[in-house]
Amino acid sequence: MRKIQVFITGSFARLIALIAIASLATPTLSHAQPKKLTAVATITIIQDIAQNVAGDKIEVGFLVPTDGDVHQFEPTPADVRKIAQADLVLVNGVGLEQFIDKLIANAGTKAKVITVSQGLPIQRFLSINVRAAATDTALSTAQPNTAQPDILGISGSYQCGTPQPGADIGECDPHLWQNVTNAIVYTLNIRDAFIAADPADADTFNINAGKYIARLQKLDADLFMGIAQIPAANRVLVTNHDALGYYATRYGLQLAGVVLPGGTSSQDPSPQQLAALITAIKAKNVKAIFLENVSSDKFAQQIASGSNVQVVQALYTDALGAPGTPGETYIGMMTANLKTLQDALK
Repeated sequence: MRKIQVFITGSFARLIALIAIASLATPTLSHAQPKKLTAVATITIIQDIAQNVAGDKIEVGFLVPTDGDVHQFEPTPADVRKIAQADLVLVNGVGLEQFIDKLIANAGTKAKVITVSQGLPIQRFLSINVRAAATDTALSTAQPNTAQPDILGISGSYQCGTPQPGADIGECDPHLWQNVTNAIVYTLNIRDAFIAADPADADTFNINAGKYIARLQKLDADLFMGIAQIPAANRVLVTNHDALGYYATRYGLQLAGVVLPGGTSSQDPSPQQLAALITAIKAKNVKAIFLENVSSDKFAQQIASGSNVQVVQALYTDALGAPGTPGETYIGMMTANLKTLQDALK
């Protein structure tokens, strides 16, 4: 009987020891790791910039997919859930995301909405002025169109006009990221938003933003030098839709016209517009029509046939390319676009 009692007592002691060790190994609720913040960007370009700032501190998702067209995007129930669960929503603003107000309302989200273009000058679509000049001069193109773009106001304070019937976008050109110096401002705005949401990781966000801005400054210089290698007479663009206005203004190209009018990829040109563009292409000795990764080539092929120029596939404009493509990052897409322009306009 005495031996049995000793056995029970020893087993009980070992059991207590194991429980004590297990309790030390198991984290208590009071020491649980805080939930990682979640941000959702409307387009992949903003998502990539934001992820470079966030590092591993904030998860950054997106709505419009790679190679997706923001002008024709229709949110799904999954997108509603993304917005509902987000802590931050990163939008371009300037009228780009015509779907966003309704999506946010439907999601009932408490997320803070950040306009990443805040503080930047808003340019009028270049194609508006090009069409007006063509009308005024009866398509006389002896002199290149070198007029400076109209600045309508500042993002965050200027209210862009309502889109015209048949268009999904107004006179404000929202494609500000095509000027790399604007992407630097995006980076700073995102950094400040992340610091406000997660002050404990402010040092990480500042360091990441500084490193990324250095890369953007190099990219900006590379684009200037790369465009300068194209003969001046060949620096004339015809694109599928008016997405390169800021690029043309910053890096010294001219816009002869666009295939799809109104700054959108969803509005078809009229026969009169097609005929006028063919006339302008011939008069300006345009070498190519540039398609994009987000839009159809239906009308571009028709115009190219009528004006005897090549159709070039494909510039990255409103979305990044799929993983593994040259345009899978913002810096990658801008570098790939430069090579495409150089190869076609040399």
